[in-house]
Amino acid sequence: MRRKRLYQTGKKVRNSICLIYVEQLEKAGKTYGDLIAYLDSLHCKAVVSPIHDRDLFTSQDVFAWCERHIDPETGDVGTQYLDDAPYIGKPKKKHIHLGILSKSERNAQEWTEFMSGLVDVAPSMWEKMEDFEGFTRYCAHMDSPEKAQYSAFDIVGIAGVDLSCLLKTDEHERISNLTDMMRIRS
Repeated sequence: MRRKRLYQTGKKVRNSICLIYVEQLEKAGKTYGDLIAYLDSLHCKAVVSPIHDRDLFTSQDVFAWCERHIDPETGDVGTQYLDDAPYIGKPKKKHIHLGILSKSERNAQEWTEFMSGLVDVAPSMWEKMEDFEGFTRYCAHMDSPEKAQYSAFDIVGIAGVDLSCLLKTDEHERISNLTDMMRIRS
């Protein structure tokens, strides 16, 4: 089962992810560059995907949507959303994946307020970031060859986020790099 979104749990988390639609930025009179500049001005560690403009709906997307809409009384998966099946294979809206690492914990509403200086991100869009490396690799679909591929070179790390270690494709190479980093700090 897909993890619940922050607004559903009411929990506060330090690290969060969200989806920002390009049309949201445009509606606010902003661009992808404005998003990068805004996050940089906040001095928060963040990872921003390139604009995902070639993604297609899959059956997994439809099922994940159903899982998010569980009937609170019965606990049943919201199968009424299976009517979205005609969308399979159709393009998704242009979007950006955003992951933020924070020094303080925030709930969904507080994350929304955090971004309010640039764009309105609904509280329902925020999720807890479970795996920073995995999220960073997902920004280019590096481990999902069935999805549209984006260049890892177009992922943006903000406030000192070192993408080179996070984006290594070979597990041994990643471990070696982390070991070297730890040895340097000692």
